[in-house]
Amino acid sequence: MSPNAKSVDLAPMTSLFGHTQPVSTLAVSKSFSTILSASTDGVVLLWDLNRLEFVRKLASGRAVQCAQINSVTGDILLCRGQRAALYTLNGDLMFDQNICVDPDDYVHSCAFYEGAGNEWLVNTLVFTGHRRGVVNCWRKCVGANGKWNLELVKRLDHVDQRKGGERTPGTITALTPMPTGLYTGDEDGKAVSSVLMSSLR
Repeated sequence: MSPNAKSVDLAPMTSLFGHTQPVSTLAVSKSFSTILSASTDGVVLLWDLNRLEFVRKLASGRAVQCAQINSVTGDILLCRGQRAALYTLNGDLMFDQNICVDPDDYVHSCAFYEGAGNEWLVNTLVFTGHRRGVVNCWRKCVGANGKWNLELVKRLDHVDQRKGGERTPGTITALTPMPTGLYTGDEDGKAVSSVLMSSLR
C-alpha cells in the first residue's frame, strides 16, 4: 500500500438474518434486485435487494454446491450433488433432474448464458462443470411428457494443447459464458477460453 493511500472503513448497510447454519453459496441478479443465499444445511432463501428484506424460502434439503439466477428470465438454478433443479423467481419448481452420467460425478459449477446486451436468445443455455475437465452445455426445453427439463446440447472436454491434445483432468470449478466464448477455471489453477457461443445457439 502506498504511504499516501488513505484507508476506508466499510460499514454494513444492514444484516439479513434467516439462516441458522453457515452460508456457503450466494447468487445475485442485479436486474431482478434479488440475492439468493444457501447454507450448509441445504436451506435456500431469496432476498429483495431494494428493500433489504426476506422474500421467500426456496428450498431445503441437501447442501447446494452452486447456484445461479438468470438475469434475463429470472430462472433460478440450484445444483445439489448430481441433480439440477430449476425454479421460477416466484419459487415454483420447474424440474429436478439428475444430469450426471458417472455415479462418482457431481455438478461443481454452473452458469447461464445470458447473451450480449439486447441479443434475443432462442434457447436458454445452461453450463455445468464436472470432473476430469468436462463442461456440459444444456438447453432448457419441454420434453415429450410436456414438462420442462434440460436437454444435453454438447459435451466439452478440455484438452491441453501443450501436451499434444491430452485431456485436462482438473475439475471445472468456475464458469463464465460470454458472447466471445466460454471461460472456465479448474481446481489446478488453469483458466481457459474455449468454444464460441455462436456454435451452441
